[in-house]
Amino acid sequence: MASPQEAGDAALDLDEIQRLVQASSATQQLSDEEQEVLKLWDQLQETQLECAFLQAQENAELAAPGSISESDLQAALQSAEKAVLQARGTHAVRQQAIQSVLVADPTLKAVHGGATDSNLQRYLPSRDTLGLIHSHLSSRLAARHSELASVTKELQGLNKANAELASQLVTLATELKDPSTPDELAVDGTTRAKLEELGEKVATARRRWRVMKSLVSGVVAGSGVDWGILTFKRAWAYVIGPAS
Repeated sequence: MASPQEAGDAALDLDEIQRLVQASSATQQLSDEEQEVLKLWDQLQETQLECAFLQAQENAELAAPGSISESDLQAALQSAEKAVLQARGTHAVRQQAIQSVLVADPTLKAVHGGATDSNLQRYLPSRDTLGLIHSHLSSRLAARHSELASVTKELQGLNKANAELASQLVTLATELKDPSTPDELAVDGTTRAKLEELGEKVATARRRWRVMKSLVSGVVAGSGVDWGILTFKRAWAYVIGPAS
């Protein structure tokens, strides 16, 4: 059995909770939209009850008593009573759950809400919107990183091919300038055609290299990311370094 002191403390707690709820209700009045929502909720309840009564009247239209036996009538009555009890229980549970949801939020705000809750609550939609924008921008940035990695890989292959062609060109130029090379080699048509073909390949490779360099530079400049802190050191060297 509770002592008088415990009973007094419990009463004091209830009084304090009631005072907080009343104070919060006095300071937080319902807006016009909230009052309109409550009014529409009451109208919805009345409409649902009217629909239930009309449906019950339609279901109550049975055949003539003479065409139904006593046992069938008793079974129909028992089934109807069972359906009514189930519908009543479902309706009661539903109404109780809805009322609990409607009452719980203001009660929790009244008892546990601080002075800064109302000031911070208006910023929550903006926070959610900014979170969605941040997620979208992060996905776009990841896609740009993937594109940059693909372009960097292709640029490395072009640089390698360019270096091989330049090496072959230097070798052929050295052979042409070598005094020990026979004169017929300098005027050989096959060698000259090969030199011209290599020169065209080098020019084509250089043009492609410049295009890829411009593309990567545009991606880097348009991303707005501090590339100095990333690990794309080789891509950085290809972007800002001179053509080999």
